[in-house]
Amino acid sequence: MKHYQNNMALLKNIHLPGFIYNQAPDFLWMYASMSGVWLIWKNNLKELRIYQVIMLLLAILLEVCQRFKIVPGTFDWYDIAAYFLAFILNLTIIHFNH
Repeated sequence: MKHYQNNMALLKNIHLPGFIYNQAPDFLWMYASMSGVWLIWKNNLKELRIYQVIMLLLAILLEVCQRFKIVPGTFDWYDIAAYFLAFILNLTIIHFNH
């Protein structure tokens, strides 16, 4: 645990743009999840699209729940934009590679 705390202390001294700390994890989470769904359903594009849209809607629902204090967290429109960007990028890459 101490090793983890030392690493976190070092990271606090690195000054990166705010979106790296705030929206990049949301973008990467959504992109990786959608890529995982693609690996499972890549041979059935109809089901793949349905599951990807469901994932996007669930991510947006989670943000809305944060807005109304149903779940802990901070609502942020930029998080929703990061989800959409990951969604669009993933669909674009799948389209050109399928």
